[in-house]
Amino acid sequence: MTELEVLVAAIEEEAPDDPLAQLRAAALKKDELHALADDLLGHFVEAARESGATWSDVGDALGVSKQAAQQRHTGRPSAARRALGKLLPKLADGSFRRFTPRAREVVVGAQAAAISFRHPEIDTEHLLLGLYSQPGSVAVVVLERLDVDAGEVAAAIVEAHPEGEAEVKGFVPYADGAKVVLEGSLGVAVRLGHNYIGTEHILLALLEVESGLAAEVLAAQGVTVEAAQAEVEEILQGLAP
Repeated sequence: MTELEVLVAAIEEEAPDDPLAQLRAAALKKDELHALADDLLGHFVEAARESGATWSDVGDALGVSKQAAQQRHTGRPSAARRALGKLLPKLADGSFRRFTPRAREVVVGAQAAAISFRHPEIDTEHLLLGLYSQPGSVAVVVLERLDVDAGEVAAAIVEAHPEGEAEVKGFVPYADGAKVVLEGSLGVAVRLGHNYIGTEHILLALLEVESGLAAEVLAAQGVTVEAAQAEVEEILQGLAP
């Protein structure tokens, strides 16, 4: 099978008989591949520079001017290698493969929130706003049970992280805090004995990243990890057959 056929088969397996869910999964995969391609290129630009190549040499190799190459790659996280190391395994096993359709919509909603607020990175606060894009989900029901006011949450986020000035287009990368949350949601699911990642796992992971803006906003509303987890367990118990 070609690489394209492998990706198509993996997405169809994730959401059989649901063309719209497959389309959303394909959009997420496209973003992952775009980010991976950027990090791949950044890795080799960094390697070329370390070997003694000038920016003119790099520009010639990429088919662009020296200035264009320098502007695009100067200041990239020397991180390209670390990011590449993280993304390759995720691509191999299918990033977001264990996420429920609603949890995936949260990720899409987080990207939409970052673009809407003109923020250049997706961070924990955008994931929290993404949760609210799924009314009726376990996470939102938990927040409602804990008397969290959605309007106050949004206002607190805007006050702490005002709208940016420059328009944001295309793929929005994840800040370290958001990456920790998305990776941590798997750990939460495992801890609770679940073989999937739902909105509730993202919420609990957000609360566990205490340095994130989302956790600070929720803490100001009186939400604790313990209280949220108790509500999650009660709700899921009620849904069990």
